[in-house]
Amino acid sequence: LVTEAQVSAVLGIPVKGDYLTATEKETCTFAPIKTSTDDFKSLTISFLSLAEYEIQQQLAAVAAANASSNNPIQSGDFASGVGEEAFYKTFGKHYTELMVRKKDIAIKLAISGDLPVEKKKQIEEALALQAISKL
Repeated sequence: LVTEAQVSAVLGIPVKGDYLTATEKETCTFAPIKTSTDDFKSLTISFLSLAEYEIQQQLAAVAAANASSNNPIQSGDFASGVGEEAFYKTFGKHYTELMVRKKDIAIKLAISGDLPVEKKKQIEEALALQAISKL
């Protein structure tokens, strides 16, 4: 869905992408070519079934409800301008994911590391827009 060059350009550092396994091409993880930093450890992009997307959307709604109760561990909010539907889920300060649906295809982008949550969201959104333009 996106190339190493696209991910490197958005992140500002060179990355290498690898599939989860040699035969499973549904998930690709990008990591820094050099030693990972605390700020950025990895970016994973994967396809989701529509059923999984809907389950994750419900979990994001629960996370959003918990966030309103001042739970710093998790939060969820909807993203506009990306696909037909999109939402974020954040768990603590180390993990943020964006799930996007366009027609009958859904993808998930997840960044692990200590980048600020808003920066993670910007990166995920920029790459999601590039990825869904190919769907």
